[in-house]
Amino acid sequence: MEIATTLLVLCSVIVSHGAQGQWETWTTAEPWRTVDPSGTSAPCGGYLTASKGQFNSPNYPSNYPNNAYCTWNIQTPPGSQIVQLEFPYVNLEGDFNCRYDSISVYDGYSTYNRLLGKLCGGQSSTFYSTGSSITVQFTSDSSSTYKGFQAEYRVVGKELRLSKYM
Repeated sequence: MEIATTLLVLCSVIVSHGAQGQWETWTTAEPWRTVDPSGTSAPCGGYLTASKGQFNSPNYPSNYPNNAYCTWNIQTPPGSQIVQLEFPYVNLEGDFNCRYDSISVYDGYSTYNRLLGKLCGGQSSTFYSTGSSITVQFTSDSSSTYKGFQAEYRVVGKELRLSKYM
């Protein structure tokens, strides 16, 4: 019981009197949306369930913010449908290994699924999922910012995807 009381007092002191140094706290309000408590960054990410749609980087067509971390989960009705995801416009900080600002595309509902590809610089590309979901993650570092990207997705039939690779 003494440990709990000590922790409570310690936490109360930190909260009521503050602590030296700069503290920055970020919370995840929903599994896919990162929230900046200061309100200086545009919200980003989301759960998309329509058969087609579009999304873009925060603040697009203006520059995206530093330290952005956004995840979009595209989930179509289960079955033989797959997702076609196209990036017609990409303008991110460039690097051969996409170490700074990048878009990562995953085949499935999580960033733990297989990586389909990673984009940075001015690369545009089209991706196809193997099932009914695809995940997009956008991250930016703490230095340069650019215009960002536009993305469009739609449900396509399995035949279209198979014919693309034959």
